[in-house]
Amino acid sequence: MMHGYGAAVEIDTTALIARAMARRGEHTALARDAVNWLIQARDPAGLWVTTQSTALVLLALVEGAGKPAPFTEPVSIGVNVNGRGADGISIAPANGDVVHGIEITSLLVPGANRVAIDLARNDLPLTYTIAWRGYRDWRGERGGRQALDLDVAYPDRPIQVAEPFKVRVTYRSGLAHDSGPLMLALGVPPGCAVEEHLLRVLVNGRIVDRFEHRGRQVVLYLPSLAPGNAVSLEIGMRASRRLRGRTPESDLYAYYSPELRDREVPVAIDVR
Repeated sequence: MMHGYGAAVEIDTTALIARAMARRGEHTALARDAVNWLIQARDPAGLWVTTQSTALVLLALVEGAGKPAPFTEPVSIGVNVNGRGADGISIAPANGDVVHGIEITSLLVPGANRVAIDLARNDLPLTYTIAWRGYRDWRGERGGRQALDLDVAYPDRPIQVAEPFKVRVTYRSGLAHDSGPLMLALGVPPGCAVEEHLLRVLVNGRIVDRFEHRGRQVVLYLPSLAPGNAVSLEIGMRASRRLRGRTPESDLYAYYSPELRDREVPVAIDVR
């Protein structure tokens, strides 16, 4: 829990306490409330803020799942979306400790949607999460000043095939305390690749702790930033084929408090 604060430390502490109570078999109602809170804190991808938080929560859930199931016969669960029935779930003692999912996209309508869950028994300690993903039109949207502020500048001119070019990144902290470790997911334009030898120069200079590729983004692990400070760096890239398109978004956030973040919207790119 080094450098932990905000959502990460709340999740880590709750998971450790829930696990301890489950191991001792004490304060079962309080332990159940803790587990429910942890499940509500899960993101749509099924994870918890950081790798450490996810690991601690899963250990807490496993400790609870190790207890005998409180039922001996299968239990049916019905799901109703906007008055229409979705595929139900049958939970038996043999599979009661795993996650079951239902896809309800085809039953959704524009605007508000009502989801009802019908339990054949209401005395079972079952939990559920409703997760959703959507598309947001970036046109006309601009990033604003945040507690963490990110500016990404791609070349504002046509790029030639095989031409090396630089992407200038500037990030600032408006926090009243050290930011803690930062994560920068920088959008790599389609048809382009990052010049890794230049990234290694940043790592050797301790400007970047390490980096990894993640789809159409390169993820930079950055050191903590003091209040009011700003850092500028250049990321080398090279175009490999002709195209006109848009860059992926770029995202800067505090590793232990990802609610502290700023995004840069996609921009047009032209490789000739």
